[in-house]
Amino acid sequence: MRWGNELRLEKAIEKLSAIAKVLLYGHNTYSWLLGKLCAEVASVYIETSLRHHLEALSQMITQSGKTFLERYLRQSYQNRKALAWRSQICGIERLATIESFALCTPTGSGKTTIAEIAILQSLFLETTNYNNFSSSAPLVMYLVPSRALATEVESNLSRVLKRSTSNNVIVTGLYGGTDWGPTDVWLTSEKPTVLICTYEKAEALIKFLGSLFIRRVSLIVLDEAHAVQFDGNKNSLQKAENRSLRLESLGARLFTYIEQNHSRIIALSAVSSETEVALANWIENQTNASPAKTYYRSTRQLIGRLECLPGRRFEIRYDLLDGRKLEFQEGGQADTPFIPNPFPIYHPVPKGKKEGVEKRLRPYLFWAAMHLAAPDEKGQRRAVLISVTQQPGGYADDFLNFLKIWSQIEIPSFFQEPIEPEKLEIWQKCLRSCEDYFGIKSREYKLLEKGIIVHHGKMPGLMARLLIDVIDEKIVHLVLATSTLSEGVNLPFETVLIPSLRRGTGELNIREFGNLVGRSGRPGFGTEGRSLVLLSNASTDWSDKEARKRYLSLIGELENQTQAINPNANPLSPLAELLLRLEEQWQLISSSNRQDNFLTWLEKTAPIDCGNNLSDAQLSAIETLDSLDSILLSAIVEIEQLAAKDLSPNELEEQLQKIWQRSFAHYASREQERLENLFIRRGMALKTEIYKDLSQRRRLYRTSLPPRDGNQLLALYPRLKEQLAVGGDYAIWTVEERFNYIQNIVSILTSLSKFKLDDTSVNVTWNEILRWWLDPTKAIKKPKPTQISKWHSYISKNFGYRFNWGLGSVIALAIDEAFGGELVESSLENWSQTGLPWIVFWMKELIVWGTLDPVAAYLLAKGEDVITRKQAEELAQTYYQYISERETEANEHLNAMNIKNWVEQSFSNVERHLPTPKPPNQINVNLLKDFSKAPSKNWRVVPVEIGDDIQWFDLAGFPLAICQKPEKWQSDFLNTYDFILDAENRFVSSKIYV
Repeated sequence: MRWGNELRLEKAIEKLSAIAKVLLYGHNTYSWLLGKLCAEVASVYIETSLRHHLEALSQMITQSGKTFLERYLRQSYQNRKALAWRSQICGIERLATIESFALCTPTGSGKTTIAEIAILQSLFLETTNYNNFSSSAPLVMYLVPSRALATEVESNLSRVLKRSTSNNVIVTGLYGGTDWGPTDVWLTSEKPTVLICTYEKAEALIKFLGSLFIRRVSLIVLDEAHAVQFDGNKNSLQKAENRSLRLESLGARLFTYIEQNHSRIIALSAVSSETEVALANWIENQTNASPAKTYYRSTRQLIGRLECLPGRRFEIRYDLLDGRKLEFQEGGQADTPFIPNPFPIYHPVPKGKKEGVEKRLRPYLFWAAMHLAAPDEKGQRRAVLISVTQQPGGYADDFLNFLKIWSQIEIPSFFQEPIEPEKLEIWQKCLRSCEDYFGIKSREYKLLEKGIIVHHGKMPGLMARLLIDVIDEKIVHLVLATSTLSEGVNLPFETVLIPSLRRGTGELNIREFGNLVGRSGRPGFGTEGRSLVLLSNASTDWSDKEARKRYLSLIGELENQTQAINPNANPLSPLAELLLRLEEQWQLISSSNRQDNFLTWLEKTAPIDCGNNLSDAQLSAIETLDSLDSILLSAIVEIEQLAAKDLSPNELEEQLQKIWQRSFAHYASREQERLENLFIRRGMALKTEIYKDLSQRRRLYRTSLPPRDGNQLLALYPRLKEQLAVGGDYAIWTVEERFNYIQNIVSILTSLSKFKLDDTSVNVTWNEILRWWLDPTKAIKKPKPTQISKWHSYISKNFGYRFNWGLGSVIALAIDEAFGGELVESSLENWSQTGLPWIVFWMKELIVWGTLDPVAAYLLAKGEDVITRKQAEELAQTYYQYISERETEANEHLNAMNIKNWVEQSFSNVERHLPTPKPPNQINVNLLKDFSKAPSKNWRVVPVEIGDDIQWFDLAGFPLAICQKPEKWQSDFLNTYDFILDAENRFVSSKIYV
C-alpha cells in the first residue's frame, strides 16, 4: 500500500501465513485465529489497494504523469485513503476504457477520488495511444454547482498538483458571478490546466473565449450531475434563472463543441433511480448506455433520533442501518435499538416566553453536541455537524447564551487550542480573517474563539476557505452550518445533528434529507456515521407530533428507496419542461391547442417588440419565450463563431439538431421528437425573422441576459460606459471619491429590472451597506453584531452576484465593441484597447474582497500570508510608492501587468518553512546478516525501536542491521520517511516520503 509492488511482498505474505500455522500449537487458542486473520487481511489489502487497481492506468500516461500519480498515491496513503472501495474500483475500470461515463454512487463513496484520477489521466495521457487533437496543453474543466464546492475541490487538487518542485500544472478556481475577471489570465498559458468553475462561470468563458479555449478541453468532469433533473420550480424557468436549465443548456452546447477534440465527459452523481439511465445516455451520447453504479458506502450509516425526554434527559433510538429497518420483536412488541441516557442531564437554562418546538429543544441540542464532540475514552475526538435549514443566527445566539450560563459548571472539553505550529498558524489566520470580516463583537467570532464554527452560504470567500481548512485539519470539532456546507461538500463528520425538518414554510423533501444524512461518516477515521433528528418525547403539542410524523415518513421513504429499482422512472429535463410550459401558456392566451397555430406563433413572435401593455398571461408567455430565446441565441452565435462564417439555413438547422441531440431532453423526454421540432423551428426563426442582424444577435448574446433584458442593457450601455470612463485617476483619488465612483455605477446598473437590488431593512440603505463593506473603518453606519450575517448575505446576493453579473456584461460589450466582434485571446496587454480605465478591470475584485484598493484585492486573492484587508491595504502602499517612481500616469498605476509583476517579485522568494525535525541523512549501522551472497546490496528497511537501539527490518520481517537510536529520534519518522540500507557501506540513508 505504501510503495507498490515490492520484491519482498510474496516473502512477507508467506511469512505471515507461516506464523499463523506455528501459533496453532501455542497455548492460547485465540492467537492462532489472530495470526490467520492478520495474514488474510494483508492479502485482501494487497488486492484492494489503490495502487494495485491503478497499475493498468499508469501504463497509459507520460513519464511526468507517472511522477504525479506516485505523489498522488503517496498522499492518499498518508491521508489513510490507500484502499480502493468497490464504488471506486467500478469507476477505475471505466476510466481504463478512456470513454465517457456516468458514475452513480451514494454520497460518501469516494467519487471525488475518481475525478482526481481522471484529471491526472487526462492531463498526462500518452498521445501515441490517443488522437492528438491540439498542439497546446490540455485543459480540464471541473464543473460544480456551488462556490463552496469549488473552493473545496480546488484545495484538494492543488495539494496534489501544485506541491511538486516545478509548478507545471495550473489549478485555478473561478467561481461566482457570470463574468470573467483579472485573475483568470491562466488562459493564455501553455501549461496543462485544471479549471474549477460553477456553471455560470463556464458560460462566461465560452462567451469571452469561445473557440480559443474549447479546442484545449480534453476532459469535462460534471460534479453533482443529477442536478440536471428539473427541480419543479417553473417560475425560475420562465425568468431564465433556473440552475438545472442552465446546466442542461451549457452541457448540450459544450458537449457538441468538444466532439471534434475526442474529449471525455465524466459525470459524478448520487444514486437516483429517476435519472440515472437518462443521465448515462446523455453523458455517453447513446441510447443504451449504463451508468457505473454501486450502492456501496465506505462507512455504515445509522439514522435515528435523539429523543429529548422530560427532566432534561436523553435517549438515542436507531431506525435505519444502511437503508434497512432495525426493528425487532420482543414479547410480541416491535421495538428499535436504543441507548438510554447517552449523556448526563443538562444544567437548567431559563425558559423564553413563547418558545416554539425547535427553540425549546435547543438546550438539548447544544448539550448533546458538546458531549459528542468531546474526546472518548481512547482520547479520540469526533467531528459533529449541527445542520440547520434556516437562520443559523438564532442558533448561534442561543449557543452563546447557554455557554455563558454553563460557564459556572464543568462542561465537556470539545475544543483545545492546537499546539503544533502548522495547525496553530491555520487557526490564527482563521481568527484574524473572522475578526476582519465579522468583528470581535460578532457571534461568529465569539463562537470561533470557543472552538465552534458558524458557517453559512454567504461567507466571504477567504473566510470560507480558511474555515474549511480548520475543519479539515481537525482543529475544530463542532460546526453549526446551514445546508450550503452540507450540500456536496466532502467535509467529514461522524455525527450529524438535525434540529428541524422544516425549511421556511415547507419541509425537507426526501432528496434534501438523503443529502444531509449522507454527510455523516468519515472514511479512514471511523467505521460508521450517524445522523440524529431531534424529537420531543411524550409531548402533546401538535407541532411535535407533526415533526415525528414527518420523520417517520422520511424514514419509510429512505427504506423503500434502497430496495426498489424504478422501472418506470420519469426523468424531467428542464429544457423539455420549458418548451411544454411555453406551449401551455400559449394555449391559455390563444384558446387554441392546434400544433400548427403554435408553430406559426413561434415563428413570428418577437419579444423585444411586444411593448409593456400586456395582460399577465401574455407577459408570462413572452417571458418564457424570452428564456428559450436566450438558450437558442447562445447556440446560434457560438455556432457562427466556431464556424467563423454566416451559416445557410440548412447548415444552421443541422447544427441546431446536433445541439438538441446532445441535450438531456433528447434522452429524458417522452415527446422528444415533437419538442425537437419546436426547438429547431424557433431557432431558425430567430436568425431569419426576429434577430436578422448578425451584430445585434452577437451583442444581445454578449449581455448574457435574456434578449428583452439584454436590449434594455444595450440602451443603457453608452451612459454606463461614459460613467466608467471617468475613473482614470482612481489610483490617486481620496477614499470619498473612490466610493462615490463605485456607488454611481452600482446605482445606474441596478436601475435595470434584471439587476434590481433587494429592499434593505427599515433603517439602512444599500449605499450604507456597500460603504461598510468596502470601507469598514470609516463607515458611519455599521451593523449590530446580530445583523452582520444578514448584511453579508445582502452583499453577496446583490453586489457579489447581481452587480458583478451586470458589470461583466458591460465589460463584455466594451470588448465586443473594441474588437469589432472578433474573439481575441484575452490578455492583459489588450485591456487598454477597450477604452476603459484599469479600475473597471478590478471593480469586480473590489466587490468580492470588500476593499476600495485594487492592489489589496489582488493580494487577498493571491497571497498565502495576506489574511486581512487592513494588512493587504498596508502592503499595497509599498506598491504605490514603487510605481509612482516609475509611472507618471495615474491610470497606469492600476495596470494589472504592473501589479502582477510587483507581487511576483515581492512575494515569490519568501520560503515559508517551519523548522521540522528530521532524521539524519545517513545513519551508521552494524549488519546482522551476511550480505556477501545477497543478490542486492540495497534494501528497503523499516526502523523498529527496541530499548535504546533501532533494529532495521526488511519488509518481509527479517532483521538486517542494528544501531543506537540517533539523537532527537521520533517514532513518527517511520511514517514520514523512507529508509534504505546500503549493506556494502554499512549505513542507512533517509529520504522524505512525500
